[in-house]
Amino acid sequence: MPQYVIRRNKKDDSIVFGGAARALGKEAVGSVTAKMSSSGNANNLDLCQTSTEEDTGVEYKLLYNIPFSDFRTRTWNGDKTTLSSKVSYGSTTAAIIGINQVTEFQTTDLAVGNVGIGTTRADNVILNFGNDNDLKIWHDGNDSNIADVGTGNLHIASQDFTTFYNPSKTIKRAVFGDYNCSFFYGSQERVKVVGYGVTITGGIYATGIITASAFSGDGSNITGISTLNITNYGVGLGGGGGGGSIAGIDTTGTSTFNIISANSYTGIAYTMLSGIPTAPLTVNEFNYYQQYETPGGGSATAGPRIYTVEPDYNKNPFYYGTQLKPGQEMRWTQHSDASDEKYGLGMWGGSTSFTPSSAFHTSLWSRIARFDHDIVDFGTGSYDSKGFTPSAGANVNYPISTSTELALAYNEYTNKLEVHNVTGTREVIATASTAEDGNPVSISFAISQNGALPGITTVTDYEYPDTWYVGFGTLSNTVVASPFADGDTRDLHPVKWANYLEKGFEYRFTSLNTNSVDHFYTIGLWNGATDAPDQSQSYHDTHWSLMFSLGTTGSVNTLNPSSSDNYNASSADHSSKNTTVSSGSSVTFNKGDILCLNWSPTDSKLRLINETNNYVAIGTATQANSEDALQIYMGGKNAPVAQPVFVKRDQSWEMIAYRYDTGANPAKGWNWRKDGGDRPFVNMSSTRDLLPGQKVQIRIPRQGFNHYYWIAAGGWQGPTGKTEDMTSSDHVDAGSDVYWRWDSGEDTNITDGWDYNTSNSKYDATNNWDPGNTYEHVIEYRYRTSDNKIQWWDVTPDNASAPERIATTSNSLGGGAVRFGIMSIQNDVRTSGTYVDLTDLTYLPL
Repeated sequence: MPQYVIRRNKKDDSIVFGGAARALGKEAVGSVTAKMSSSGNANNLDLCQTSTEEDTGVEYKLLYNIPFSDFRTRTWNGDKTTLSSKVSYGSTTAAIIGINQVTEFQTTDLAVGNVGIGTTRADNVILNFGNDNDLKIWHDGNDSNIADVGTGNLHIASQDFTTFYNPSKTIKRAVFGDYNCSFFYGSQERVKVVGYGVTITGGIYATGIITASAFSGDGSNITGISTLNITNYGVGLGGGGGGGSIAGIDTTGTSTFNIISANSYTGIAYTMLSGIPTAPLTVNEFNYYQQYETPGGGSATAGPRIYTVEPDYNKNPFYYGTQLKPGQEMRWTQHSDASDEKYGLGMWGGSTSFTPSSAFHTSLWSRIARFDHDIVDFGTGSYDSKGFTPSAGANVNYPISTSTELALAYNEYTNKLEVHNVTGTREVIATASTAEDGNPVSISFAISQNGALPGITTVTDYEYPDTWYVGFGTLSNTVVASPFADGDTRDLHPVKWANYLEKGFEYRFTSLNTNSVDHFYTIGLWNGATDAPDQSQSYHDTHWSLMFSLGTTGSVNTLNPSSSDNYNASSADHSSKNTTVSSGSSVTFNKGDILCLNWSPTDSKLRLINETNNYVAIGTATQANSEDALQIYMGGKNAPVAQPVFVKRDQSWEMIAYRYDTGANPAKGWNWRKDGGDRPFVNMSSTRDLLPGQKVQIRIPRQGFNHYYWIAAGGWQGPTGKTEDMTSSDHVDAGSDVYWRWDSGEDTNITDGWDYNTSNSKYDATNNWDPGNTYEHVIEYRYRTSDNKIQWWDVTPDNASAPERIATTSNSLGGGAVRFGIMSIQNDVRTSGTYVDLTDLTYLPL
């Protein structure tokens, strides 16, 4: 349909109706009050009323050449308060009368949205306001839009202004009013402006400096405050001379707080700068560079932030505005177009008086890695790298280009800083010659006269690579993609796995599954030399503190015992070392079986476990290991084979649901063995299935509350991920086939999927198994093959009645794999302390 718009023509002698075919000239009032079918078309209506008065204040009314079929008519009641129902299309006279009273366009016109504001408008039809169409309102099919495209501003005025995510008005809202302004995340109010200030619910994470005229609170949770910044309080800090102590700071016992106030400090290392946050996530380039206040003048306090990549090199050194902590790395891309563009980064050595333009001098640094255009310079001069041992050998420079991606990583296992090339496959360029103390460190930078600060774009978790590296000499820390592929790669043995094994975790891998004959490889803890290749002697037991020796024939795989020779005519020193095997002689197993190198937190011993065959240990270390983390090495001999790929996992439990952000990174997996402490509202699953013909033991603490132990035959279907509602046992019931509750010895009733053994000595009158809580209980699940049911046993060593069957599942579990776990309802699952809920699981054949 055409646009029905009335306007004057340019000569101002006619009225023009939109894009109509003809115009009507002006006529005297009364000469034409109505023209019926002036176009000569009896099906059309031409109605024109004009005026000869001045333009100011006059009104032209015109309805031109509009088909009758485009109108419907309705009439007012006597008081003109309501309209009648629609009148069918009538005669010409009836149509004119209806139009004079009220006009309503038909659906065909309404659909295109080309009429007044009170009608429905289609997608992408813009409603314009203003002489120049400055204000526009429209819907584009996906989003609703209000746009001010003119030169002015968009003003919204209201006593209270509220926006909602959806008509239910329940989530994602922002409220702006005369007396308050609130911001919500979900349904939780996070920020509220009130008369006395701002109320914030939750933590504040700031990348810059927070200043205030006053702070209040007891200070009991304030950490990381340097005493260097406490001055002129008129009190002593344990060193006397002031009369007391500052509230919230303990000054009892031995104290080093001897400074009350001073005009200057000496001997303060730049690495002691306080108040620098550690980065939890990615941070932006350059925004976090800051210079020290008066570099070279003895000040180790924070200076101004730097917003340029090329600050004055006479302001050296600079520092990065977030500290690097163990397990993190900072990344950047090398860019240097000329040989005189140099920079260095590392840890400042503590000097407070120096010439900033000479800040590269190694005497000023604890350690520094120097990047000179196209190399990482490991020369012997006073302006080269210091405190880093290059992987390629002593004083061997590492080539880089303007597209090399680099990283400075803080290894959480060794506490050493490492310089990496992460362009493709990660390589370790150099490693710090000594370890840090495990605390976050401040990273300082220096640039040459023509140099620039590296554009660090990421400070984030260091993802340890899952690959094999050369374990020695000038090629140490370089990747060996296929360490057992041929004779050349085997000359690089021993190789080491880049990641580290921690107590309570295991490496899972597939055993050899080829037709290779007379090949064997060794796996364990290396104590041989790492300055030169060992080559053919990488599997000699004299170089290992612990070694499992694994071989293959054309049909089976073999684990060799220690101190004996019964495999493929190999000598005794090629057998396992400091281990025992389950049978006392060589143990054979099928090709392709899944093996686990397991480090038990119970006895601290390494075990080689066959997961495919009932998850039983086929080899066990004879000695415990007291290290915090272990790096696993391998060596090999004879026929080329595929290298094993390790997959790291917690050997017992994994979190599948949680309520609170607890632990190192709950979204990626709750690292409870590292964190320790108690955790409320969590749902933990065993990491391995229980199969028919197997049994598993779980230790239950003698104190506990609201902990539900569940079994799910089809995989857990209850809460997963982060959820706010984990307060009801319905969550357990909805996801598990059977479950029982531990509440200081209390059990569930028989409606929860169990048929109780009423002859059990602790079966009580309330139809519960009530073992009491006088000692720790050992519970055993036995998955029978005869009927695919699970029997629940009490095998507690200090229970005089044990072993004793508690109950049997009411229904068959189908013969498939089952998972079991523990879920806390409102109370903490204990991960450390006297009574630990999450303990190691012991799998055995029935």
